Amino acid sequence: MLVVGVLALARSEWSRRSRLARIGFGIGVVGLLALTAMEVLALTAANSATTSAEAQLVKNLYGAPSMIIGFGLLIGGIGFARSSGLTGRRRWLPLALGIFVFVPLLPAVFAPFAFGRIAIAGWMMLFAALGWMLARPVPDGRV
Repeated sequence: MLVVGVLALARSEWSRRSRLARIGFGIGVVGLLALTAMEVLALTAANSATTSAEAQLVKNLYGAPSMIIGFGLLIGGIGFARSSGLTGRRRWLPLALGIFVFVPLLPAVFAPFAFGRIAIAGWMMLFAALGWMLARPVPDGRV
C-alpha cells in the first residue's frame, strides 16, 4: 500500500507541476519495491539464528532499499514543497517522510529491537497522514 500511496502522490496534480517531485517519488517507489522484495527474502531466513550468516546477510541488505526510499522521498519532497501550491502541513508532509528515514528511522533500526519498531510505527503514521492528505479535497489550494 505504501507503493500505491507514493505512486498516487507522484501522479497527483500537485506533483505534476514539478519534474523534481515526479523523479524523486519515482525513485521512492523503486526503493519501496526493493524493500518489498527484501521482506520476501527475509522469509527465507525466518528460521535462522539471528547470528547466522544468512540472517546477517538479510539484515545488511535492508540498508540499500532504505537509502533509496529516503533519497527519493527527500528529492520528491523538496520538489513538492517548492511547486505544489499547497500551504501548511500538506506542503511539507512528503519532505517529512524523507527526512524521517534518515533522522529517526535508520538510527533506530540499528538500536535495540524496540526502538526500531517504534520508529517504523512513527513512519507508518506519516504514511497514514499522506493517505489522508491524498483522500481529502483541498479547497482553494489551502489546508
